[in-house]
Amino acid sequence: MNERKLLHRIGLLFPKGLSEFYDHPGYQTGKKDMNKEVKKVFLCLDFTESCLEKAIAYQPDIIITHHPFFFGHRGKIRKRDLLKAKLEQEVYEKLDCPIYSYHTCFDKAENGMNDTLFEFFGWERSRVGNDGCLRITTLKEGKTTKEVAAFLADKFSFDYVGYLDNGKINKTIGMIAGGAGNDWEDAVKEGLDLYISGDSAHHSRVDMRRYHLNYIELPHECEEVGFMMGMKKALLSIDDKLDILEYTYEEPYTLVKR
Repeated sequence: MNERKLLHRIGLLFPKGLSEFYDHPGYQTGKKDMNKEVKKVFLCLDFTESCLEKAIAYQPDIIITHHPFFFGHRGKIRKRDLLKAKLEQEVYEKLDCPIYSYHTCFDKAENGMNDTLFEFFGWERSRVGNDGCLRITTLKEGKTTKEVAAFLADKFSFDYVGYLDNGKINKTIGMIAGGAGNDWEDAVKEGLDLYISGDSAHHSRVDMRRYHLNYIELPHECEEVGFMMGMKKALLSIDDKLDILEYTYEEPYTLVKR
């Protein structure tokens, strides 16, 4: 399957039109050739310097990331982030492929990030929030926030999961993986007992306590599991002969233990 056809098929599953207004999905950098046959795909959450050596050895036909390589104006990023400008140059010099990103369009889409993680948890989706990204489940038996946090830490093999416990037993649970911790007001409007997300600011956590909303803050790295599982499944549904290399980061975040 050539690059043009593969990108078209991916776009049908994760339409660019689903992306948030602030997002920068799609083509990022690297050599494009729409007629080139795609046999090898390199998947990663973020394409950074640590990915480069592995990508050079693998020589993929396309690199697909979750987070955009350029999250903002390309020219401005190149000027202020000299390491990224150097990395982009190395992509052109040492790889014969483009980098594409599927970010919030993947998060929102059917069988994208949040649906994939619900499946990973063994949770049945009861409904989708009004924003299109929030996935909601209703448990048959309520759980404490600590119980849910321990379950999630075990699923991801995380050393820690932070949470706010306002004393409610949780039956209605909603999640947006990634950096939507500050969108807690949508969780209140949806009548959730527990909201799961990440990257929340201090003032948001204060307000969640005021509104008696239980909250679990998953590290943003949880998206690596959802992206790898969901995107790989999607790619193989398009072409089951694709050779897919999944690049995963080892111990991306460490806390001091005492």
